[in-house]
Formats: sequence, C-alpha cells, structure tokens
Amino acid sequence: MCDLLYHTGTARFPNDSHSSVCYSTLEMFGLECHKRGLFALTTVVLVIAWLQGLAYGGDASTCPVNATSLAAGVSHSCAVRHDGTVTCWGDNYWGESSPPPGVFLLLAAGDSHSCGIEADGTVACWGRSTSGQATPPLGTFVQLAAGFTQTCGIRSSGEVACWGTNDFGKSQPPPGLFEQISERVDHVCGIKTDHSIRCWGMNNVGQSTPPGGEFQQVAAGALHTCGIAMDGFVLCWGSDDFGQSDPPGGKFVRISAGFYHTCAVKEDGTVFCWGRDDGGQSSPPSSAFNDIVAGGNHVCGLGTDGSVTCWGSNVEAQATPPDRAFLQVARGGEQTCAIRDDKALVCWGTNIPGEAMPSSGMFERLAASRDHACAVRDDGAILCWGSNDSGQSTPPMELFKEVSAGESFTCGIESDDSVACWGLNDRAQASPPSGPFLQVSCGFHHSCGVGENGSLVCWGSDVSGQSNPPMGAFEQVTAGGAHSCGIRIDGSVACWGDNSYGQSLPPEGRFREVDAGLLHSCGVKTDGTVVCWGRDDSRESTPPEGSFVQLTAGWDGACGLKADGSVACWGYPSLAVPAGQCPVTCGNGQQEGSEECDDGDTLFAPGEYCSPDCTAAPCGIPTDPFGAASKASDALFALRAAVDQIFCDLRVCDVDNSNAVAASDALLILQKAVGQTVTLNCPLR
Repeated sequence: MCDLLYHTGTARFPNDSHSSVCYSTLEMFGLECHKRGLFALTTVVLVIAWLQGLAYGGDASTCPVNATSLAAGVSHSCAVRHDGTVTCWGDNYWGESSPPPGVFLLLAAGDSHSCGIEADGTVACWGRSTSGQATPPLGTFVQLAAGFTQTCGIRSSGEVACWGTNDFGKSQPPPGLFEQISERVDHVCGIKTDHSIRCWGMNNVGQSTPPGGEFQQVAAGALHTCGIAMDGFVLCWGSDDFGQSDPPGGKFVRISAGFYHTCAVKEDGTVFCWGRDDGGQSSPPSSAFNDIVAGGNHVCGLGTDGSVTCWGSNVEAQATPPDRAFLQVARGGEQTCAIRDDKALVCWGTNIPGEAMPSSGMFERLAASRDHACAVRDDGAILCWGSNDSGQSTPPMELFKEVSAGESFTCGIESDDSVACWGLNDRAQASPPSGPFLQVSCGFHHSCGVGENGSLVCWGSDVSGQSNPPMGAFEQVTAGGAHSCGIRIDGSVACWGDNSYGQSLPPEGRFREVDAGLLHSCGVKTDGTVVCWGRDDSRESTPPEGSFVQLTAGWDGACGLKADGSVACWGYPSLAVPAGQCPVTCGNGQQEGSEECDDGDTLFAPGEYCSPDCTAAPCGIPTDPFGAASKASDALFALRAAVDQIFCDLRVCDVDNSNAVAASDALLILQKAVGQTVTLNCPLR
C-alpha cells in the first residue's frame, strides 16, 4: 500500500431544499452578496462546506498549459509557461511553433514567425525570416508586436524599432516614446507616453488615422483598429465590413484585434467579441479571463487560474492548446501528487501538515501516504515532506532507485539494490531483511519486497497473515492495510491476509500492475482496463472506464494514470486534478545570480504572478496583486480555493491565519470588501 490513504472525515450537508438557496447565492456571489447582508454571507459559507462534502468520483483530467503570457498568430499560438519556457501549437510549416529553449517574459506571433523577449531583455525570433522579420536587432526591449512580414518592438528607452519589410512605411515608426504597440498585417499603432495614439503603415480605409484623445490600450487588426480610452470605453476606426469597428457599450480593460474581428475583456473578466464570426472567433466562452489575444481568425484567453482557452478557427490546431501530461501519480491522505511530463513534481488537495507542498527539482519516482510523501530526484537523492513525527520524512543520505511510503514510515531501494527504511518501527515494519530487491512496498504496519529471484519477503505486522506470502515467483508486490497482493510471472494476481471485505479475493485474468488500499485492491489488466475488489462503501472499488498505465490505491479511493497522460480518481475524497487548477511552479527551486530569493516561487494561483522581487500579493487580494483593497472577486477566489477548484497561497488567502484556506477566509474577505470592520491576518507576512 505505497500510497495509503487516511480518511479523517468531512462535514456533509443533506441534499435538501436549501441547496437551491446555496446555488443562487453562489451565482450572485461577487455581484449582489453585498446587498443581501450577512445572511447571504453565511449561506455562502454553508455552500462551501456542503460542496466540500461532494467528493465522490472524479473525471480524468490532464494539465492544460498554464501560462503567464500569450500570443496568437495567423494560424499558430504561443504561451509563456510559468517557468519561463515557451510552448507553441498550430501551424509549424516555417518553424513558427518551434520555440528555442530559454526563459522568456512575453511573446508576439505573426503570420509565419514568432518572437519573444528573453529574461535579459533581448529578443529571440523563430520561424520564417525571408524578409528579415525573424532577425531582431541588438538591444533590450519591453514589448513586441508581429505582423505578416515585419516585427516591431519598444526598446527599453521607450523608442520603437521595426525590422522586416517596409511596405507602406510600416517599418518606419515615428519618433517619440511609446508604452504599447500593436500590429496584425500591414499597419502598426502605438500609444505614446502622453496616452495619444500614433499609427503608421497602410491607411487605405483609415485604419491608421486614430481619433484624438487619451488611450490606455490599442489593438490593430487587418484593416481596422480599436483602442480603450482612459474612461474604459472602446473606440474603433477603419474598415467595418463585418462590424469589427462597432464595439459594444461598457468599460473594458483588455482588447485585441484579429483579421476582421475584435475581442475585449470587461472588468469582471467576461469577454465580448464583435465582427466576423464564420469560424466562431467572435463567440467566446463564458469563462472569466485576465487577458486575450486575437489571431487571424481565432482567439486565445488567459484564464484567471492561468489556464489557456482558445476558440475560433482550428484548421491548423491553433485553437487547441497542448496538455501537460503526467508520468506517475501517487495518492496520499486527502491529496494527490504527480510527476509531470517535464519531471516537475506537483501536488493538490488538502494540505494537512504540509504533505501537499512539492519539493523543487526534477523527479523520477514518487510515493505518498496519509500525511507525508517522498520522491526520488533525478540524481537519486530522496526528498520527503509532510509529517515527520516518527522520522518518516528524514531519509538517509544515500542514492535510491525506488521509494514507498507507509503509515509513518518509508522504505526505498538503494542504488546497490538493498532496502533501507526509516520512521516508525514499532512492529519491525522498518527493519527490512538483507539481500537485493527488485521492488518494495510499504503498507499500514508491514512491508513486502520482491527478491532477486522473484520470491516474496514480507516483514512487520502479521496479525492477519499479511506478512506470510505464498511461494512462487512474482513480478510485483503491494502491501495494503492488513492484506497484500502480488502479480505472479504468468500475470495472475494472488492476495493474502485480511479478507473481511473480499480485498484478498482477486478476479481472474492477467494483470500488469496491482495496488492494495486499506480494505480494497485495484489492478490494471494487460488490456489497460482497471478492476477493483473489496470494500466499495465510497465507490473506491468502482473505477472509471478507459485505458490505464498506472494506478495508486488509498484508504477510501484510488487514482489512475491514463494512457493519454491524464489522471482519473474515484472513491472518497475526489482528488482528481481540480478543474482549472493544475498545480505548477515557475521557479527552479534555486537562488541564482542576483536573485534575492527564488523568484519563480508560486504565490497564490498556481504559478500566477510569479514575483521577481520575491514578494507575495497582499493578504486578502488574490485576484488583483496591485489592488488597494479586497473585492468580491477576491472572496470568490478564496471560495473556489476552499473547495479545491483552484489553489491559493496561504500568505494571500489564509486571512484568519488558521493554516488552511477555508470558508471562514472567504467570509472575512467578503466582509472586508463590503466595508465591514474586520482584520485580515495572513501567516508569514
């Protein structure tokens, strides 16, 4: 039972008539709660607690790419991940979707080329450069814009430099200092430091003739341009053949223009699009976004949780952002940890005594138990986190190949194939025999291992016969609560020990992996299907359909890694990757160069707002790190974090200093937002 679960209980509310009140309160949360008083606030808290009880089941989910910056070209898109690396998708005929390695700050995507500003401020470009559009000048830049065959950037001095073709004079920017620039095809517009707009390049339909006044943002399309005035309203000029220059009313904070359509983000994160919609490019989803970028005939948006969503034309898969797949998953007490395809370690779920806090680095193997977890780094060193009351999170300074976590103890296979254990040893569960081992598994109070010749050896508690394995050669063994199972060399499964719920009566068939929970067992058959047997009170023995390559069983549930790299969980609690939250880190866990700390530290959303100056967002203001006061949206963010939909750093959302993000935090933030006298007290501030 390498990944033993321990269920401590969660409050449940009956599914009665109050649920409709709860849902209606959620729908108005952040908009009308302040009009309803404390009754609505209290109802929200009840909703959170009620939702926390709805924890059975779990859909398969991969990690969508989480980003800090986006760029959309004609038929491709790119994103800066939270670690600064770039991923692109869509058309790659000229290499425009094959970014170089390195750490980038922001991007620009043109027709068949892409450019990005690297961490040192210099520009790197890739893709087609037949006109020099992917051959940037020397120097440091703060912003970029890419067109068909030309690119422009704002230098650190504020002046604009352009490279590539010079049709219509589009590579001849006017003098002066600029704050923002935008281009799509053959004209460029920029906002100067006095907030006026200057445009250059093609002007056949007035797209380069902006109105007077002060603006905060500008977006250039194919034959039209739109800008957000200082009062938040949008003005457009140029072609209006498809209604792309006929903006809706209301105030906006972000805007981007495609060929013949325009999209903008309102203050509440909703997106409105207008203009051509033949490919669905002007039909945005109802999600909330922090930013959007419009390509030729598609749009991509950066969600409030850092996730990327695209819509519109998808001929070259430019509207299909990639997923981040997992390599291994381990289920602990009320949290899940996994190794991503980039070998980064991520965890999600309830963070009891720190067990869901992943260690930095690149990892090969992983194991999780009730209140601690351990992982083997790529250099063979083991890192453990979480509870350490019995020394279970203090591994020896040796190199390991494998690791397994039991109840307050841990075992691993060292580089010489011997087994070492540490932690609780009251039943000799941490006293392995000598000899080389191929595999080891830790259960509740016992352990089992596969010897060099395939024979099984178990040690520790044997009150139910769980440490008395059968004879024969085995390929794999797993130790559960008070029972054990193993796969024989012919693929069949044998179990021994406690059988009070049928957990030691495996089905027939050939298996390639088996894992034992407390009172149930699950196995992956050779065809990839999962079958479970034993107790099923929490549906822990009712796995979903699909093809699986790895699984991990726990106290009242299990998780499996599907063939497509996604994770599916079942039983109680549901610990699948929460919707919209694939925990990531954007730092490398090291203090380097001139860094005062690891400036890739995640703050309050997974990898979102990575702080170069090593500071967290203000206490109680998770959705707007530059805001001066808590708002309803901040309370909603804390609410979603309380029910594990997203992650929020304790330094930002734990406003009652309780060492957890809970309903009480959402209530306090909302009280603060509506003007009540409350004190927000985050830890480590």
